[in-house]
Amino acid sequence: MLKQFFIAAALGLSGLAAVSGFEPAPVYTPENFSKEYRDAIRKEIPAFLQKTEKSLKALNADFAKAPASEIQKERFAKRMEIAEKLLTLMKKDAGSENPDAPLFLERERNDMNSFLAYFKQEIRLAKRMAAMKETVFDLSQFGAKGDGVANNYAAFEKIKQEIAKTRGKVLVKIPKGIYYIHPGKDGTHVEIKGMSNVTFDGGNEAVLLFGNSNPNCPGVKIINSENVTFRGLTLEYKGKLYAQGTIVSVDPATSSVVLKMEPDSPLPYLKQVTMAFDSNGKMVKAASDKFFHKVEKLADGTCKVQIGHALNGKLNGLKPGIVMVIPKRFNKPALDITGGRFCTVENVTVLNSTGAAFTSANSVAPSFVNCTVKPRKGEFLSTNADALFIWRPMEIGAFAKNCDFRNMSDDCFNTLAPGVALAEVRDGKLLPNNTNRDAGTNLLLVSPYTGEIKMQTTVTRKGVAKFRDGVTGELTLKHPVPGNIITYANRNQDVATEKELSDHFRGVKKLRNEPDMFFEPNHCGLGTVLINYRAGNNRNNGITIQGSNVLIENCELENTGCGMNIGAMLNWKEGPAPYNITVRGAKFTECVLGVQCDYLSTQGKTLDIRSIREITVENSVFSKISAAALRINNVDGGVFKNLVFKNMNRAVMIDNSGNLNFSDCKFGDSELTLSDLKLERASEDSIEGIY
Repeated sequence: MLKQFFIAAALGLSGLAAVSGFEPAPVYTPENFSKEYRDAIRKEIPAFLQKTEKSLKALNADFAKAPASEIQKERFAKRMEIAEKLLTLMKKDAGSENPDAPLFLERERNDMNSFLAYFKQEIRLAKRMAAMKETVFDLSQFGAKGDGVANNYAAFEKIKQEIAKTRGKVLVKIPKGIYYIHPGKDGTHVEIKGMSNVTFDGGNEAVLLFGNSNPNCPGVKIINSENVTFRGLTLEYKGKLYAQGTIVSVDPATSSVVLKMEPDSPLPYLKQVTMAFDSNGKMVKAASDKFFHKVEKLADGTCKVQIGHALNGKLNGLKPGIVMVIPKRFNKPALDITGGRFCTVENVTVLNSTGAAFTSANSVAPSFVNCTVKPRKGEFLSTNADALFIWRPMEIGAFAKNCDFRNMSDDCFNTLAPGVALAEVRDGKLLPNNTNRDAGTNLLLVSPYTGEIKMQTTVTRKGVAKFRDGVTGELTLKHPVPGNIITYANRNQDVATEKELSDHFRGVKKLRNEPDMFFEPNHCGLGTVLINYRAGNNRNNGITIQGSNVLIENCELENTGCGMNIGAMLNWKEGPAPYNITVRGAKFTECVLGVQCDYLSTQGKTLDIRSIREITVENSVFSKISAAALRINNVDGGVFKNLVFKNMNRAVMIDNSGNLNFSDCKFGDSELTLSDLKLERASEDSIEGIY
């Protein structure tokens, strides 16, 4: 999904003034959660904590005896660290007098149960794989030719038939070469469906060259499969997937530029966000984020393009010699995992894509190890969208290690659960808009204007119902639906049209009033781990975290909009607000912002609520950050330790946040002091460790 980076907000130009005695809004709507409900949770928690502590120790001991792979060992250990920190947080909340603490505990208990189930699954997987006999196939034996010309679609179809007849684990070797693949019609180039314990290995010398770049043609798609691995491969589409031209002249009077297009480039695409680069291939942020409204081919072979609107000023950064890149985004990835369990992508390089490089949707615990996204030699853009996009991860999120992502048109990494607008409450049942959810799914019903949680519950039964001219889900819930839930029906409002959504997402027009929405807190990236991650030279965020219980370690982010965005963007129907996030050993260079924590309303405004909880940033360096190294909004509980801020004017901006602790932080050659902080809707009394 295309996102804009709110430069005005990032620079602290929101118009907010420091407010003396400001009191944040409650996280949960007070009248929707009775004292009896809260007290019942408090009563249950001590026994749960005692049992969980014993379970974690036992699981650690069991895993130590399991014949696990190196990847398994590390992802298990890192997620155990997260779970143990979650246990500490639960003990803290159990002793808190905050009226919302029992409701925090209820969500934390659900998250802990997901961790406990995951650890058991890892142990079973390790034991099962060790006991299996392996069968080895060579793709060339099925007619594959790595000459870059012959179509290898049939070879993959044949080997899939053979795999289906084979028991145990399977290794498919793909010899050195360039394997051209064309499905013959619109469709997936390589589809792996319903398989288990299969590895496709290119030995770091095989290329899969995709021949169809139409909108519905992903490269590799892994569907409803378990423990499937793609390893040692390079993935790319044939041909150029974007337009590219160099600015010859700029006309301020008409907000237009003349471009000399590359010989093999199509004309610029309309209504697609642009990126800009200098002659050395470095992204120029100020010149990016434009949308072309009109294109005219001139007699000398150049073309004149008019800028319809821009996210950062129509003519900002534009000058002769700047290279403009205009992607044609279709949102179909080079490699996708849908409905997968414990699938792995290892030593895979993506050189271009019509959408993201890697995506994962509705999957459990995907792993991405030693993966690279970069442009082809002589080109400026890698993917037309993100590098790694994790959509609605089921229970446990992604594990990414030693990945390097460059020159994307959107985020480098993003994990989220989509917000679903509420259509109607009918006979005590909830009708979501145009979707459904299985029994057992945990839900948070959230106001898109205040961010407050109006209901925290679980689906007990799913059905179907008619809503206006279509069919949607019908959810029976564990708890009665409060009377103050806002829906399309009780507002007598039409569902947002595709054009309204498109205009909103391109920054042309804000959405009209939208109803409440639900999020699935266990399907947003619980247990996400990023280690030794490097990314940058992209137009948007280096890392976007909209899930809870996350560990980010030893990451480098360079020349991007926001290095790391930890929050929830209700204006993009993305969330929910995260908690228990640890960032350590990070390096941020030449970003607009280093770390941003923000909870945005559907109108893109920073909310009055403090829903982002327990954030730790430690042992990290920020250099040449144009707006602020830390922008801490909507945070309750933050630890900022051993941080270095250098070569910048503003180190820290804080808005509507409290219970923050700073220690061993340096701004230039001096210790960080309270006078170095810009405070809005926050008091010095809520900040410890500096004076």
